[in-house]
Amino acid sequence: MIFRGHVDRSLDPKGRLMLPPEYREYFHSQHPEGCLVLTLHRGRIIGITPQQWDAWEAKLLEPRTVSDALQSAIDIYLSSYEMVKLDKHGRIQIPPRLRKSGKLNKDVVVLGSGRHFAVMDVRAYDRMLEQQHADVSQEMSDQGLVPSF
Repeated sequence: MIFRGHVDRSLDPKGRLMLPPEYREYFHSQHPEGCLVLTLHRGRIIGITPQQWDAWEAKLLEPRTVSDALQSAIDIYLSSYEMVKLDKHGRIQIPPRLRKSGKLNKDVVVLGSGRHFAVMDVRAYDRMLEQQHADVSQEMSDQGLVPSF
């Protein structure tokens, strides 16, 4: 599945989030109990399948010499890991520590990011859209990412 688009949502007082229907269907198709993994990635909470996590974790744990900065990033991925289940209403509960780390308030945006989805506070998402972004046209071209439109 390619996660795309965005939807505005509100977290309930217990930190539960209603996922879009197509996301719910996908996670149920990937795991019989509708489980998914939440973790922090680039300051955002992301959702992936347990299989995606297993592959990522194996890469993170490969023996190598790493800088302190890279070890800190690995520590963040591993320590922010949360396996959650969709409830019968199609909601996931974002644990308090993850909500705090992801700087989530009540109003959030669930956004598709290709192979995963992300959850951001709505104000952070609006700021991201308003920012002047670096011109990445040359990098896109170098990577073969030239739009056909």
